[in-house]
Amino acid sequence: VKWILPPSPNYKLNIDGSYDPLTHNGGIGGVIRNHEGQWILGYSKPLHHTTVLQAELLALLHGLQLAIAHRLLPLTVESDSQVLMTLLPYGNPKYSHLFHVCRLMLHDLHVPQINHIYREGNTVADALTHFGKKLCLSQHTDVLLFDNPPP
Repeated sequence: VKWILPPSPNYKLNIDGSYDPLTHNGGIGGVIRNHEGQWILGYSKPLHHTTVLQAELLALLHGLQLAIAHRLLPLTVESDSQVLMTLLPYGNPKYSHLFHVCRLMLHDLHVPQINHIYREGNTVADALTHFGKKLCLSQHTDVLLFDNPPP
């Protein structure tokens, strides 16, 4: 299983969220690449006192916000979270506002759905997520943006 290029002239956003049940900390990460597979923008963020579903939703939200801010459209979105894709159309009472905002953004961006990708094809977003989770050890709370892949 590997990552597949989006059709030209699309950009592709790959997202991931992570959660440690022992510490309740996690991280989010994502990457936007163009139709040639070139890195356009990546991001990581630590999350304190989170859940896996909240992490996945925040990864999607931040990725969509960045795509809009940088005009990286049209956009295809991929996630390895089957739970996120199952709940997105219907929401969840605990995170109803996040679900609502993400659905509105996807609608405004003309992204009809999030495509499922196996974890093996989502390794870059996964690595950025773990980078974000490591930031929980510091006092860092902001989103880190990467114009190039981090080392």
